[in-house]
Amino acid sequence: MEFLSSIFYFIIVIAILVVIHEWGHYIAAKMTGMRADVFALGMGKRLFGWNKKTGFTLGNLPDDYEYDGTTDWRVCLFPIGGYVKIPGMVDESMDPEFSDKAPKDYEFRSKNTFQKAFVLSAGVIMNFLLAVLIFTGIRFFQDEYRTLTNEISFVHEESLASSIGLHVYDKIIEINGKKTNYWEDVIQNLTIENFGSDLNLLIVRDNEEIEFNLNQKKITTLLTDNDKLERGINKAIGIEPANCVVVINDVLTLEPAGRAGIQAMDTLLSINNIYLTSASQMIKVIEESVGTLSLKIKRGERILNTFVTPNQETKKIGVYPQTVYLGELDKVAYGFGESISYGYKQSVGLVGLIVTSFSEIFSGNIAFDKAVGGPIMIAKQSAKTAEMGLISFLIFIANLSISLALINILPIPALDGGHLIVVLIEGITRRELSTKVKIVIQNVGMAVLFMFFIFVIYKDIMR
Repeated sequence: MEFLSSIFYFIIVIAILVVIHEWGHYIAAKMTGMRADVFALGMGKRLFGWNKKTGFTLGNLPDDYEYDGTTDWRVCLFPIGGYVKIPGMVDESMDPEFSDKAPKDYEFRSKNTFQKAFVLSAGVIMNFLLAVLIFTGIRFFQDEYRTLTNEISFVHEESLASSIGLHVYDKIIEINGKKTNYWEDVIQNLTIENFGSDLNLLIVRDNEEIEFNLNQKKITTLLTDNDKLERGINKAIGIEPANCVVVINDVLTLEPAGRAGIQAMDTLLSINNIYLTSASQMIKVIEESVGTLSLKIKRGERILNTFVTPNQETKKIGVYPQTVYLGELDKVAYGFGESISYGYKQSVGLVGLIVTSFSEIFSGNIAFDKAVGGPIMIAKQSAKTAEMGLISFLIFIANLSISLALINILPIPALDGGHLIVVLIEGITRRELSTKVKIVIQNVGMAVLFMFFIFVIYKDIMR
């Protein structure tokens, strides 16, 4: 079931991103007077499609089919990627039939450098605009609730926080000169805002201000440790906010917790007299325990005590816990203009974060196999974020859309950036490269991308 869910949401995510990207190319081509013979979702053999001349048809169109200015909207066999076939352009179709003919006014090669560059970059622009739209919509239709605390209730071992030397009850009041009144400020400034930079923290401990410093290489290594990230929320950062409790979302009836009478919506106050402030802390306490556990539970207004013996093999009791913040929240409503500004800033921030991540990879501060994921990881994350709710799923799509835009604009043959470099060279030299040269460049690029794709899938499987 989990496998089918991952495949389903993977197809949805890829379809959205590819359609938006290729729609950019299509609209730009039409705006500049070019024809678009094919708009394809997927690659390879045509499964089915529709156009004005033949209507809906299955399989490939005849080899001698004349598009005559119409577009064949098709779905192809392999659900990865897509393309818009523009006459007079060497692309994924590797169609050289126009090479010995004079350019026609509706072909790509008949247009000026600016028009060509606009068509090639339009997919990237649309992916960026999709992210802006998603972030704008989220903030416009959903008020922002800020967690009004900067106090730490729990510090994970082997984390960024423990490496710095942070303790429970510390209050983080400033990071790199920025005030951190909310928990969101703390997380944002420890990760996205200052990713790839040294950290300077000002904290209050026992009414005394203390300063902590950490170099960027150590920060990057800890924040990109996938093993830690898989084991809990903010595990790589390693801190949980104050004023939180552990609420049981669901209980497996036949597991130890179910047999002990624990119910969904119970608040788990303590285990073996250890007061709990987060779900990840609860998991850690159970994993490190030996024998039967003494649990204190709040159910409605009643305080209950019970005993549970974890499964000795799995070190679990059979519950799905959630960290719930009970402290004060600040509600912030955004107008339409403010929402657009927020969406733009979030998208630009993501661009900066990804670019910084690339630089950290090339400088050796981040291991390549920890930073790059392929279709298997995307499928798993698609399903996981979908289960968390629509907002999480949309944010995941926005993040991927920005990533797709930046990857496509790289100056690699067969990508939009590679085509753009060829167009700029032709514009500067005022001479068009031969079709044979373009096909060689395209073939080299496709081969490089194919090998990279295989490598990423291998890393996905090993991960």
